[in-house]
Amino acid sequence: MDLGSTNGVFVDEQVKLEARLRHATELRVGQTRMRFESDGMDDGDASGPPDLLAEGANSDLTLPHVPRGGTLTGEEAQQVREQLGQIDAAEDIINETAPFEEAPQQHPDGPALPGLSEAPSVQVTLEIIEGADKGAVRRYSQESVLIGRLNTDLVVRDTDVSRRHCIVEVFDASQVYLRDLNSTNGTFVNGRRISSVRLRNGDQIRLGRCLLRFNARPA
Repeated sequence: MDLGSTNGVFVDEQVKLEARLRHATELRVGQTRMRFESDGMDDGDASGPPDLLAEGANSDLTLPHVPRGGTLTGEEAQQVREQLGQIDAAEDIINETAPFEEAPQQHPDGPALPGLSEAPSVQVTLEIIEGADKGAVRRYSQESVLIGRLNTDLVVRDTDVSRRHCIVEVFDASQVYLRDLNSTNGTFVNGRRISSVRLRNGDQIRLGRCLLRFNARPA
């Protein structure tokens, strides 16, 4: 899981916020390349993910639960863990009183990390108001939208745009972030260059000669 890094995490050369690792998966962080190998583990292994809020070395992690760029101390991590437990208990009560509510779909790559990787019920709309595809409207209902010149969710036909230029990260309808992926010419929101920013409806995103208008609403 990418913990809000500046330049992104690549899994088999694709930017990922979260991915299930399998034997021989290749990872890239900055200029460092790694290969993940599992010893005695197969695709059917049901062992759960590590506790990201564990005490000690993992206690100071950047997580979606806290403001962008913030960290959790060991004591704060315990408080978050308790709060998540209270939320889970409340959801259990709601589920008991609403037995006919449709169950959430399983993550396509395997078991999801509790509370962090469930697909958000948010529709993101990106309208191209300047550029090669002016007038086009793109809609997405997924947890991230990769934008760039090549092999991305939103392909921008502009030589001033990097191959993987920036990414929209969706946590809920009111918490959508735009993060620059170390692009050559930068990402601008409402005329201001950004590295990471929380988006609001109507914000204008400029990438090279392309200008996008952002909107998000509950799906």
